[in-house]
Amino acid sequence: MRRKATAPNSNARLLQARRNATEKEAKMPMALLSELLSFTLDNHNGKHITLSTLYLY
Repeated sequence: MRRKATAPNSNARLLQARRNATEKEAKMPMALLSELLSFTLDNHNGKHITLSTLYLY
């Protein structure tokens, strides 16, 4: 008996999308990245911000 495929390759698609995003981030110039980082830190209403919360933006 064959299993019914609910969402074919959904995991593969998610992994590929994540891989593409990471490659895009890796190609981002370091100067631009640090500029974005300091901008985010400055515009966070004086709250303490960690690297993990940057993923929310």
